[in-house]
Amino acid sequence: MAEANALRRGAVFEAKALEERSKLDTVWPKVDEPWANRLNVLTYYEEILECEAFWPGEGRDVLQSGNSAAVKEEIGDLARWCWNERFFRLPRARKLAAPLLGAIREMLAQDTAQDSLAIHSAHDYTIMSLLAALGVESYPSGGTIGYGSYIVFWDDGNVEVNLRPFEESAPTTVVEKLTMRLTM
Repeated sequence: MAEANALRRGAVFEAKALEERSKLDTVWPKVDEPWANRLNVLTYYEEILECEAFWPGEGRDVLQSGNSAAVKEEIGDLARWCWNERFFRLPRARKLAAPLLGAIREMLAQDTAQDSLAIHSAHDYTIMSLLAALGVESYPSGGTIGYGSYIVFWDDGNVEVNLRPFEESAPTTVVEKLTMRLTM
């Protein structure tokens, strides 16, 4: 955790924030905060935008209604950059999901005569950690990991990933690269 906190407040985030200063001024104007912090906060903005999109209603669309499509796209792009740095480029972050991945491997290795099902509920950070532990090298393209995202580990070693299940344009994919990581 200390390593991630240092990254979010450090030179890499500061340099990216200064590079994207004009976008940050548009999204979060006139705030007396270090640039690196302003950049990192966009991950929370993106999550709130996602909440508002799936829970519409009067008074529950402050960021959705207060920002243009272009600004929302910039928020998403910069949030994904932050998550990529924290979960896919930070070496220690790849180890966060090791205990969970070990438990999944053990369950899959059990020889059971009958069909069984194990369900783990997780948030986006756990899904990002699992993807990184499985060898995915960067934040997945195609938008933010959204509500209802899932990873299915089949007993034949295949892995299905769907990061935007409530969008018709986001098909479930079988990821062959990940299969190699699950074989015992």
